Amino acid sequence: MESPRSELIVVYGRRRIGKTYLIRNTYTDAIRFEFAGMHRGTYKDQLKNFHKALTKQWRKAPAPEDWIEAFDLLGKYLGGLKSKSKRVVFIDELPWLDTRRSGFLPAFSNFWNSYAAKRKDLVVVICGSAASYMVTEVIKSKGGLRNRLTQRISKVKSC
Repeated sequence: MESPRSELIVVYGRRRIGKTYLIRNTYTDAIRFEFAGMHRGTYKDQLKNFHKALTKQWRKAPAPEDWIEAFDLLGKYLGGLKSKSKRVVFIDELPWLDTRRSGFLPAFSNFWNSYAAKRKDLVVVICGSAASYMVTEVIKSKGGLRNRLTQRISKVKSC
């Protein structure tokens, strides 16, 4: 939150270990948009769910036709917020959103690269239980998210 730039944070690990709890409690008052993928949700259902989450914050949000439009709307919503403190965007269960031919990950990559990374007031947290997906498609991405993570915590020992 003190960083002079926007941050992209990836949290992953097996189910039911407290990832979402940790994020919500760390950024309690700063989360301006939170959205979770639906297990086995269709492309249409995931977009509807995104729209529902966005209209909780921005009542005038039109329904997006695709993920590119969805992230464009998210950018417009975030850009309209008046605050001097950082805003947190929390996307939970990201692997469930990136179904075949959904275009989710390229649209998210574009959102990060063309909008979020250029700002200084965002923390974007993406989370997922499918560790292999998070490592392969995000952390070791060869596409639009290549080398985009801004911080890394390694080898956390349990108590």
